[in-house]
Amino acid sequence: MIGAGLVLGTGLGALGLVSAGRIDEQRRDEWQYVPLSGAREQQYEDSYQSARALAFAGIGVGGALLVTGVVLVAVDAARGGKAAPRRAQLRPGGLAVAF
Repeated sequence: MIGAGLVLGTGLGALGLVSAGRIDEQRRDEWQYVPLSGAREQQYEDSYQSARALAFAGIGVGGALLVTGVVLVAVDAARGGKAAPRRAQLRPGGLAVAF
């Protein structure tokens, strides 16, 4: 989970922030040649906000996975690495693993 958190947070964060930067750069370049209409400006703003939302969502989910992984490692270390006994049981919802 720690690795997945790092990869997911870094990957989506970078993807979103790079996309937002490119959208903003494209808006400035287009503005140099043609004044943007209100609708076109709104399209750029919506795309920019979506890219930033992707970046922050990725960072948030990656951070949550990272923290969860660290907590799981800490709990395992506190238990001394001993897992509770497990066995398969048939329950009303179907086959389940009981701890």
